[in-house]
Amino acid sequence: MVPKAKIEPKEALNNEDMVSRIAVSAYYKAAARGYEPGHEIQDWLEAEAEMQQ
Repeated sequence: MVPKAKIEPKEALNNEDMVSRIAVSAYYKAAARGYEPGHEIQDWLEAEAEMQQ
């Protein structure tokens, strides 16, 4: 039997993990837009807000 990965609640993430996840999410937002410049802060803030939910 293969053990299942333990999923930690969002509150258990340390700051480094949270920043890393926000960065990845912001990157995918930029990719979906075709990397059009000028939206970097918006991408970051949206990704950050999603992590707070």
